[in-house]
Amino acid sequence: MPDMTPSNRHWADHRAMSSMRAIIPAAGVGTRMRPLTHSRPKVLLPVAGRPILGHLISDLAAAGIHEITLVVGHYGEMVEQYCRRSFPEVRFRFVWQHERLGLGHAIGEAISPDDEGLLVVLGDTLFSGDLGQFTGEEAAVGVVEVEDPRRFGVAVVEEDRIIHLEEKPQEPRSNLALIGIYYFPDAAAVKGAVQRLVREDRRTRGEYQITDAMQLMIEEGLPFRAVKMDEWFDCGVPEMLIETNRILLEGRPGLQNIPEEVRNGNVIVPPVAIGPGVKIVRSIIGPNVHIGSGCTIEESIIAESILDDECAVEGVRLRGAVLGVATTLRREPVMVMLGDHNQVASKSE
Repeated sequence: MPDMTPSNRHWADHRAMSSMRAIIPAAGVGTRMRPLTHSRPKVLLPVAGRPILGHLISDLAAAGIHEITLVVGHYGEMVEQYCRRSFPEVRFRFVWQHERLGLGHAIGEAISPDDEGLLVVLGDTLFSGDLGQFTGEEAAVGVVEVEDPRRFGVAVVEEDRIIHLEEKPQEPRSNLALIGIYYFPDAAAVKGAVQRLVREDRRTRGEYQITDAMQLMIEEGLPFRAVKMDEWFDCGVPEMLIETNRILLEGRPGLQNIPEEVRNGNVIVPPVAIGPGVKIVRSIIGPNVHIGSGCTIEESIIAESILDDECAVEGVRLRGAVLGVATTLRREPVMVMLGDHNQVASKSE
């Protein structure tokens, strides 16, 4: 799937970040996004004109980070191919996590002996905020206030200093959730904390967690700052993928970037992201719709939905739908999420 738009979240370029390496853990199987992730990694699912991972790498590069290590596993070859093809200016390194032993283990495996300052950003989560806050001599962790922090790592904070971290507590002491962005000025300290977890076999829910590694570092006296982010987009579940698509499309140009042959005979309600080679006939598209390259849409009404490349849709009404690559859908009004190469038709066919 080609990139169809640059990121619309602008983070300033910071000189302090130009020598920093970023680590993106992207080895997750994406069980909550099945069936879409049966045939590709979660980080390559489309949203607002490009894959999730494309938005993230573009933001990191805009902030001055041009050395990125990705931890891959599930369909890792697809991740490597996409990165090298789409971002030739970025120096990538790929580390395979053959056993799913947790986020802490993945980060520990990705740290190189020559790494100093590190920025770790989860591959299925997008942010809006100033990355320049993740520099300096103190470690920093991105947080947001949430209604139910039991689903997240939780930070207890006093005057912007983190005094305690806990992974998915049943009785949270705070509503500040860790959202998947971490800065470590001393990469060796992180690796050492992860190695201690492994050596002592200290697991949470069967895995070595980065939250537990950071708690060890806090107990050893290393300072951590809490950085409140402006916005946070968790793309790990279908409902949030649709919501993220809507938010990222806000502020996009109207119809001037939509080819005339697509506009003619159709009603296009911006904002939308429409890829190359798309054929649309007697249809209403938008708002907040992503249509991948090579799709064919006839006599349909589509809103608040994501269609990946090469989909064929005829005579349907879709809202809140996610269709995988080369999905065919005809003659039935539905709300659906379909993986790649599915075909759905009415009983009359």
